[in-house]
Amino acid sequence: MVVENSYAMGNGYASYGTVHPANANGNGFKAGSDTSGTAHHVIRQCVAWKNYSSGFYANHSTAGNKWYNNTSYNNLGTQYNMLASTYSGTTVVTNGEVLTGDNAHDMKNNIAYPNKTAYIGTYNGTTYAAGSNNTWNLGITPAESDFASVSDPSMTTTGKDLSTIAGILGPRQADGSVPDVDFLKLKSSGQMIDKGVNIGLPYAGSAPDLGAYEYGLSSSSSSSEIASSSSSVIASEVTQSSSSAGDDRTAIVELNSLKVLPNVPKQVFDMQGRFVGNALPRENRPGVYLVRQGSHLVRVRVK
Repeated sequence: MVVENSYAMGNGYASYGTVHPANANGNGFKAGSDTSGTAHHVIRQCVAWKNYSSGFYANHSTAGNKWYNNTSYNNLGTQYNMLASTYSGTTVVTNGEVLTGDNAHDMKNNIAYPNKTAYIGTYNGTTYAAGSNNTWNLGITPAESDFASVSDPSMTTTGKDLSTIAGILGPRQADGSVPDVDFLKLKSSGQMIDKGVNIGLPYAGSAPDLGAYEYGLSSSSSSSEIASSSSSVIASEVTQSSSSAGDDRTAIVELNSLKVLPNVPKQVFDMQGRFVGNALPRENRPGVYLVRQGSHLVRVRVK
């Protein structure tokens, strides 16, 4: 499973963030594995904030995941919690298992603000995988001055439809990408600029930045740039526009590897829960396909 370019905020709360119900879990991204220890997930370029528990949580995983270029901010519990376990059938045998080798969590280029983590590095006297080029590895203490903004209007307004107001949860841009706001984006003078390691994601500068937002990287690509970089897709027309609701020839594919969704129709919804369309596997026939270019989706028409 790959989770990318996604948000998790306000989990574990009710009544517009004023109440924590007793049975509310409150984690942001939960990426555990099955009891066989074979499920490895990728969580990249995601943002978690103001969740009651952890922003990113391994959820008793028995196999490590890849956590790349994520930003975790102001979660009440921890920013990252890599709790791992072993199982006997479906019963937890141990908690706090140290995953090693290929099963260790791979953490790179992540921001924890503040640097409060669990089951990472030396924790409660035990040594766990700590990753590399994360704020906690580099001795970086993130501060408000590192970011263009740490205030999101969507999270301070109550009793309103969030899709109608400015903020990170507001209306998406015309190409379907998330709102272009300053929330948790880096300043050029920030401590996290060029402090990452190359993991294959686009970046500007001498090295990748930490976190979900690369400073200086264009928020959108031109049609010509996309066409030239997608030669493996037989496309005679490439346009940047939002997908049409109900378009039965829309598929989400990876531009570089052309990995596709499983051969099962899936409905696609936006951040406000509104139906966008049906995602179908890419087929070798004419049609309109939703293709991923970096952190954006563009429509490709194949004739």
